[in-house]
Amino acid sequence: MSSTSEPDYRNEELLPNWKDRGVVHGILTPPRNEEVAKMHDTLKHKKRQLINRNRPHTPPLIPRRARTRAKAHRRKEKKEEIVRISSAHTMREYKLVVLGSGGVGTSALTVQFVQGNFDEKYDPTVEDFYRKPVEVDCQQCMLKILDTARTE
Repeated sequence: MSSTSEPDYRNEELLPNWKDRGVVHGILTPPRNEEVAKMHDTLKHKKRQLINRNRPHTPPLIPRRARTRAKAHRRKEKKEEIVRISSAHTMREYKLVVLGSGGVGTSALTVQFVQGNFDEKYDPTVEDFYRKPVEVDCQQCMLKILDTARTE
């Protein structure tokens, strides 16, 4: 027990009217008078005001309207990105198989079509697979190309 004159509120024997007190974390607390409670709340409010008053005010770097426009723009970009991703999964797919004898240039033509440039020193492989988004009948589609040069 402490040496101060304050009663120990954890001991029920010292408090005959313990039902009037609140219980916080299993410990009996002293009764709260309405005036004391009001004064406590007022002091908390004043303390908060002093803290806010002493805090330096820095204006935002971007004005409020510009910030909301930027947020709306970011939301719109995200929405467009989601639409692009979802439309890639629902795109119609066309498959193209390129056949030809080895050394006639089927791989070079396929690479030129997919990449948009012609490489004279292209070393053809046994089999290549490409994907290219294309527009067919005003709809975006995915073209899957299988280059089977030098295979039988």
